[in-house]
Amino acid sequence: MKDLLKPLVVLLSVCSPVAAQQAPKLVVLLTVDEFRTDLYEAMAPHLSEGGLARLTREGRVYDAVIHPLATADPVASEAVLQTGTLGLTSGITGRHAVVRKEGGNRSREGSILEDKNYIGYATADRLSPLALRAPVLADRLSQATHGLGQVFSIAPCAEEAIIAGGHEAQAAYWLDDSTARWVSSTFYPAGLPWYISKSSTVATRLDKGSITWQASDPTLYASLLPYASNGAFASDHIYTRAFSSVQDLKHSPVVNEYVIRLAEAVIEGAGLGSDESVDLLALHLTAGTPPGVPAGISPELLDSYHLLDRAVGELMDLLDSKFGRGEVLLALTGNGMARQELIRNDKKRYPTFSPERCRAITNMYLHAKYGIKGLVTEVTDRGELYLDRTLIEKRDDLTLAEVQDAVSSFLLEMAGVSYTIPDHTLRDLLPGDRIGTARLTALHSALPSHRADVFVGISPGYVVDQGTEPAQPSYAPMPTMLILWGAGIEPEVITAPLDLRRVSREIAHVLRIRPPTP
Repeated sequence: MKDLLKPLVVLLSVCSPVAAQQAPKLVVLLTVDEFRTDLYEAMAPHLSEGGLARLTREGRVYDAVIHPLATADPVASEAVLQTGTLGLTSGITGRHAVVRKEGGNRSREGSILEDKNYIGYATADRLSPLALRAPVLADRLSQATHGLGQVFSIAPCAEEAIIAGGHEAQAAYWLDDSTARWVSSTFYPAGLPWYISKSSTVATRLDKGSITWQASDPTLYASLLPYASNGAFASDHIYTRAFSSVQDLKHSPVVNEYVIRLAEAVIEGAGLGSDESVDLLALHLTAGTPPGVPAGISPELLDSYHLLDRAVGELMDLLDSKFGRGEVLLALTGNGMARQELIRNDKKRYPTFSPERCRAITNMYLHAKYGIKGLVTEVTDRGELYLDRTLIEKRDDLTLAEVQDAVSSFLLEMAGVSYTIPDHTLRDLLPGDRIGTARLTALHSALPSHRADVFVGISPGYVVDQGTEPAQPSYAPMPTMLILWGAGIEPEVITAPLDLRRVSREIAHVLRIRPPTP
């Protein structure tokens, strides 16, 4: 009988998606907000040997990971990383749900993951991953282990934590906007176990006072920033329990150390990597420009790499103490974007594009052409033009496509407009069609029922006049890195560009599991 079973055992070990004798005990997915290849290379000689430098020295490095879209969003980019697909397929087009109301008016709702069917643990947030319409890498690993592998996800913000954890996670944890404590959703079975509340948190620190962020090395930053900078922060960044202050802290690199501390508590408390099933821990850190600091290369932005390196070093020490290198696969990647530095808002020196003026002039043109007032309800600072579709539907002699084409042709004559894309031309495109970057960006800007009617490309040399509205941060694609470390991976540098959508496929290949999407 034993002789008969031997061939069967060999066959099963070959066919298994994750062969037990070769698979790591723990997979750590580490996403770093706004992590840039160029800034890492500038800062690398000044960082420690045990953090990022160790990863790049001992791991496989893809040093040119490229975002496929012309504009970026932190949450949509997280979904691209985890699912391997864009917003039209994943259902995630941004942090907030933007919907069209009756008549065409645009409404910015709450979180895109809002779900009234699930209350929160220690939070008023009601969220779940059910709006995520594609599987993520964590889902595929859980399926490969037949549900035996545990999945936990930690991020300062809810959307990143939930997307990275996917549908199969035991828990996803994020910082509550009001209390600054780690919270979760009742969608997850693990809840808030004792080791979460025992972990050192932002709230624990704020209970004793404020958190202050000061420049680590002003002399170094002055040498790297020769243009009108002494390398020092304009002022110390002090974070308190105020709601707006907690919001700023969640988007600053200061929060990195608290993510790592909770990661240690989860590894210990949940026993990650302690059995033969492959577990996964998804973490989200930041190396970006914090709120309140102008976009561009600043002392704060450079210092964020010091704080990131320190957090990665602490994580590596933790993994060394708990596991051998062959027992862990760590994948670190940026999200392929960075906060965009706007042209100085000086109307005397730069030409200006006014969305409100664009709306008014276009309405005058449509009134003269069709005899209908107020057809254009809004033009956003990103060049998204919305029509009142109810007014068009009342006219038997008009179609939506006709009006979209008329607006597109008219706006091409306006100063500051480089191109226009009517929405009806996107309707027949499929997510995998080979199309230009501008059309690909427009196609995945929102779900079809909520997309703008016309996409207006604003010339890059123009200042966008936002009127009295506060300027919203905008993000542009920026080359980033993917580093794979551990699990038998040999040191290697791959310079060929890698599409951000293929990051999950590369990780899945190392794990020998099915990628999230084809």
